[in-house]
Parts: sequence; C-alpha cells; structure tokens
Amino acid sequence: MDNDKTVLPVPDYVAFDLETTGLSPDDDEMLEIAFVKFRAGRPVERWSTFVRPSRSVPLKTLRLTHIPKDQLEQSLPFMPETAKRIDEFRGTLPLVGHNSSFDTAFLRRVMPGFPGVDVYDTLELARIVFPGFWSYRLSDLASRLGVQVTEAHRAYDDAEVAGTLFRIIQENALMLGVETRQRIVSLMGSDWLPRSMFDFDEGRRQRALFGPLVQTAAPSRAVSMEWLRDAAVELLRSPEKDRVFRVPSSLDAAIAVAEAALAFSQETGKKVLLLGFPDQARDSRMGVVHSPGSYLCLHRFGETMRLAVSGALNGLDVESRRYLASVASWAERTQDGLLREVQAAGNWELVSELACPEDLGCKDMCPQALQCFALKGSPAKSPAFAKLDGLRSLLGLDNAGGWDRVLVWEFHQLSREARRFEAELNLSAVQSSLGELGLIEAIPLLQEISARTDVSKVRSMVPKLVEEVRRAVLQAKSRFQEAHGPYESPVLEGPPVLYRGIRFLERCARALSEIADEQAGTELVMETVFGEGGVRQHVLARRGLRPGAGVLEGIRAAAGEPIFLSSMSETICSSKGLKWSYGLPDAVSARPLKPGTGAAENVLFLQVEPYPVPSPSQYGQYLKDLILLIARVRRTGVQVMFPSRSLIKEVYPLVAGDLEQNGIVLYAQGIDGGHRVLEHLGEEDAVVFSTAVPPGPEDPVPSCLVVAKVPFAPPNAMDDLRRVEVSRLGLDPFVEVNVRQAALAVRAHVQPMVDRPGKSVVVMADPKACPGRSRWAQDFLSSFSDLPRVSCPPGHVVARLSGWNSEDDVKGP
Repeated sequence: MDNDKTVLPVPDYVAFDLETTGLSPDDDEMLEIAFVKFRAGRPVERWSTFVRPSRSVPLKTLRLTHIPKDQLEQSLPFMPETAKRIDEFRGTLPLVGHNSSFDTAFLRRVMPGFPGVDVYDTLELARIVFPGFWSYRLSDLASRLGVQVTEAHRAYDDAEVAGTLFRIIQENALMLGVETRQRIVSLMGSDWLPRSMFDFDEGRRQRALFGPLVQTAAPSRAVSMEWLRDAAVELLRSPEKDRVFRVPSSLDAAIAVAEAALAFSQETGKKVLLLGFPDQARDSRMGVVHSPGSYLCLHRFGETMRLAVSGALNGLDVESRRYLASVASWAERTQDGLLREVQAAGNWELVSELACPEDLGCKDMCPQALQCFALKGSPAKSPAFAKLDGLRSLLGLDNAGGWDRVLVWEFHQLSREARRFEAELNLSAVQSSLGELGLIEAIPLLQEISARTDVSKVRSMVPKLVEEVRRAVLQAKSRFQEAHGPYESPVLEGPPVLYRGIRFLERCARALSEIADEQAGTELVMETVFGEGGVRQHVLARRGLRPGAGVLEGIRAAAGEPIFLSSMSETICSSKGLKWSYGLPDAVSARPLKPGTGAAENVLFLQVEPYPVPSPSQYGQYLKDLILLIARVRRTGVQVMFPSRSLIKEVYPLVAGDLEQNGIVLYAQGIDGGHRVLEHLGEEDAVVFSTAVPPGPEDPVPSCLVVAKVPFAPPNAMDDLRRVEVSRLGLDPFVEVNVRQAALAVRAHVQPMVDRPGKSVVVMADPKACPGRSRWAQDFLSSFSDLPRVSCPPGHVVARLSGWNSEDDVKGP
C-alpha cells in the first residue's frame, strides 16, 4: 500500500507505551515512557525516556521490562520538563496504544488534562477486526500479523508495534463489507471514537494486505515420533481388548497418533473417530464433530444484527457490544461457523443467544436451513475429531456402529468432563436473573434454600420449585410482550439477546426437571462455589457416583468400543477404585503402546522427612525454608505445585523477598497472572508457583517439581457417597476415592517429566506422604513405584539434588 494519506481513515497519529512498576496508577510508578510518531501509517520519529521511581524497583519488574537497573538509577524523576517534551512531541495528533486506558491513567496523574486528544485502543479494535485470534496480547498479535518485535516489554518497541498494528487494523477494516461495518457501528454506538474507521465511502476500500482473518486448523505437521505413529497404526489394525495404552502426554505424541489414524483410514477406508485430542493435532485432511450448540445460528444472528441497527441493543453494556461487534466481523468470513473461534471473554450468555439449539428442532421451519452451519457440520472426512467437551453432540448422533475405530486421548480426563453432562443449577444466578426481570418475589422457595438446607428437604422441594420457575417464565413472557409487542419469527418465541433473561429461566426449568429425575447412580447435592469477587454461591446439582462410567457408556452406545490412550494408564489400572469410577472391568490392564518407552529411571522421587513434623501454623515457614534451599541449587525449571490458591497466597509473601535477595524471581498463578505464568519455567533464576490443575500438551515441563502438599479434593457430599459405595465392594474407601485421585493429580504433572529426555526431580514436601506418618502414605506412593525414590531430612535436600546427576547417587526405592 502506498503512502497516500487518503487511504487510511486515521493516517497520522502518535503511538505510545509505558513500562511501570505495577498495575495500579495510584500505587505504582512509571519507569519508561515512549512515543512514536506515524505519518501515513509509517513510523517517522521516536522519543523515549526513563523515569526514576521514588522507591526501589523489584527484580521481577526489571526482568519483565528488560530495563537495565543502572540506566534507571541514572535517570531523572518525572519533571515538568518531561511533560513539556511529551506535549511538544505529540502535538495535537491522536494517540494510539494497546490497552490504552492503562497508560493514559498513569500519565494523567502527572499531566493534568492528559490526553486532551482522541485515543485509539488497538486491543479493542483487534478483537473486532481480527476476531478469530486465540490471544490479543501485543506480542501475540505482532507474531500473528507478521510485525517484527525487537524487544518485547520495552516501551519504545511496544509503542512502535502498537502503531504498526493500528495501520494494519485500519487496512483490514477497509476490507469489511458495507453491511458488516454498519452492524459494527450500530453496535458500538454513535459516540464510539473509531466509528470513522468503519463508516466511510466505498471508494476508500483497498485490497487487504493480510490473508484470512480467522485462524484455521493447524496445518499438516511433520511427525517427530514416528515410532509412536507406527505403533498406533498397528494397534488400529489389530485392536486389543481390556487395555489402557500408555502414551506420552505431549502434543507431538497426539500428532503422531492422529497421523496414524489418518494413514490407517486412507489405507483401509475405515472410519476413525479421534475423541479428546488437542486441536493442534488436527490438520485440514481430518473432519470435526461438534454439537449443534457449537455453531452460529444464522437466523438468530441476523435477528440480533437487525436489532442492533435499529438501536434496540443500545442498552447493552460495552463489553457485550464489543463481543457482538467481533461476531459481526467474524461472521462475514467464517467457513465453519463455530462460535468458539471468537473469544467469548465472559459473554457466555450471549454465546447461547447466538448458537443453534442442541436438538435442531427448528430445522424444518428455519428460513436459513439451507445455509445452516450445524446441518452442514457433520463430518465427511475420516479421521474426524471430537472434543471431550463436545461429547454431548457425539452421544446425540444417530451413528451407532458408524465408526470402525474410536481412539480416546487422555482417557483419564473423562471423569472431569463428565460434569458437563450433569444437571445443575446455580441458585444465586437464578436470583440475579429474577432481579433483572423484576420478578424477585416470583419464586419464594428460593429464599428457603441455602447450603445448610438438608438435602432430603431440598429433594421434596424440587417439584414445587419447577412449577414456580415455570410460572415465573410465563409471567416474564407476558411482561415482555406488554412492553415490546408481539414478535414474529418462524422459529423464535422472542428476540435474541433481549429475550435472554427469559430463555435463561427456561433453561433453569429444564435443569430442575433433570435434577428431579432420580436416575440410578446419581445423587442430589447442594454445593457451594465462589463466583466473581469471591462471592459465595449455592449450586443445586444431580451428580453421578461414577463420573467417568456414564460418559464411557455413552461413547460405546454412539460410536462403538473405544481404544483407550492415557499417559496415566498405570495409575488408573493399578486401582480398583479408579477402575470402578471409570466403568472399567477388573480385567483391564495397562501397557505401553510401544514397549520400552519412557524413562522413569531418570526422574528422582525425593521424599522430604522433616522432624518434628511442622504444625499447620508452621507449615508456611517450613515450605519457605525448603523452597529457598531448592532454588539455590536449581536455578531454572522449578515449579512448586499447591493444592489451592489460598496456600499460594499464604506462602508467596514469605518467600518472595528472600528469593529476590538471592537474584531469583518468583511468579505465582493467581498473583502474577493465570495459566501463562508457567511460561517463566524456562527462564534462568525463576521459580513458579502453580495450582494442581493438570498441565496442557504444550505447557513447559519443569526439571524440578515440588509438591507443596498432597492435593486432596476438599470435603464434598459426592465423595462421601462414593466412599459408601466403594466400601460395599470390600475396598478401603478413603484410599480408593480420595488417595487415588490425589495421586492421579500429582502423576499428571510427573508424567511429562518421565516422557521427556534428561534427568529431573520430584520433591514431595508433604511429610504426611512419608511411610509411617499416615495410614494412606504407602498407597499414595505406590503410584510412583516406577521412579527411583529416596528420603531425607530437609537439611540433606541440597546434597541429594546436587548429587542426582551422579549415576550411583540413587540406589532405588
């Protein structure tokens, strides 16, 4: 594209970025300020400065920002001259930033009246113009759009990247269709600053410089584990019964098995279903199975956009309108119509308003039936992928016997996914919805139910509760019609989005009906969860006693006898309780898909035996001292796994300062970010605190995993009931229900260490896991019997870690 200023709606602007000591404009300070001037969308002039803060800067901040400490110390604090230089440089040009409100808030504190000009946010605009991206971090956007990043997290480079992204965003906005741009502008409102980027004369449209805007399936990848692919092909040719096959947990392993399924299907013409495989393992030669509710309903979408253009959705909050604007942009270009291609960002209620109904009962009446994504979405290719969270669609398909082979990846995850099939109702959410509809008094029974209410009493109340919710639905519909008049649609009773509160109550009524249905193997329970801001909420649910067994039965009914693949095969098959939970017969056994693979002998299981055993009040200090010892020896790849975020928050302040004094930075989930905190595992002089959530196939693998405490599940009614059932089988109820699940959770983190080359260490810090310290310790440790194991007091941990590279250091368990 040439430098003609008339091409871009906003050709001249100044991009800016800050590096700060933290996220709070009130409590934190600026460290670096950068402005980059753009003419016709190209950088022409740069200005930046360091700002000396009033207090010392944490080592973590210096690492994240890549700012040299000596240069920061030699710089000046923010002065009136600094503000004057900023104003001189930027002049009256509009500003551009990524999440610009953050940077603006910091500068406004030292520059009253800032910014005084229009400010464009590339984060907001990227979500709308590039709706199919998996991440909108500045560095991820730059990588996806081919923008070169010299040094991420430095203000001058981030500012230039943001400015370049702004030009690319404008160029691609020019390529959107007239109707799509009209919808976006209508949704975002007449006072939306970037309106001019979308509301323009057709003569300004240009050919896009960037290709497809929606991310598609991963391309075909070279298989790096040919031995596994060959073994999987042989298994598909000659399946074995009563086996759970051990496979590595990595993405490369999933790709290898998927390629094996493709080769087998092409060789034999047989249909293969791949269930639970990661998306990255699929390429364009493979089909996909999704539930109807995963697809955009073209009729609902069209009605929503019609309401937007008419101004009927102006009352929505800004986040909801941004999401709908993203969907409008995406809908113009999507090939598959899968709503998960667009980041929902908390707008799950709107997702359900735009999705096809699960039963597709509208297909004979819908005016968009011929173009319906869900009706066209059945797989024509083999092998076909189905996500574990899409099992409902698989079970609803009329294809019993249609699949010749079914491969279930990471079979042990079925138990967790089973909750998606269980009927539950968040009573707090119902109360909130009733309040929004002005019907707070319509269901008086809700006021009588709390977490302390006896379940037997709740059980007797459920039928009447169903009736009250249904009456509330009728009352809400009547009020809506009085306010808005009749609504005409061949398939919808009420307009999408505007009718969402009523549809939510209808779903609540259906959920309550399912909860009232006392199916064999299920129990009614009251649970407490914590919502946004830590608010306690009550959930009424019907849970399965054997969470994996029901799903497994459904898979067998819909798709045939599956072949189980799991990195946890030995752990599952060594426990009668876990077999019972998953619906596996006692005869099932584990074996490696390829014998002789894995390197358990390279992972040391180091059991710490403190004496005396620390009390609960001393446990945080005990962990602090142990972590400091380990971090001084292992300067990289140290991950400390906690059973809860509350324990992370307790230990973090105890250890962070001492680690920093030793030149080591501590990153913690829930404090420094979410799951992506694990990315710091590869850094030198870093320690990562994480929860016990199972790792993903592409997560970094630690070289030293410290188990702060055995991750037992919190006490809950369902485990109480399961222990009763297990005891009837003549098994130890606590061991088979609680201990085995805790061991499975730890093993999920250990197995990637076994599967990768090189030596690594698991440090079990929980003294209760020591034989003789608790009645369950030996059963817990049996899940790690394949690892060389030693025990030592805390004072000997350093010597054990230092000597692990010596071949004769460990003699065995």
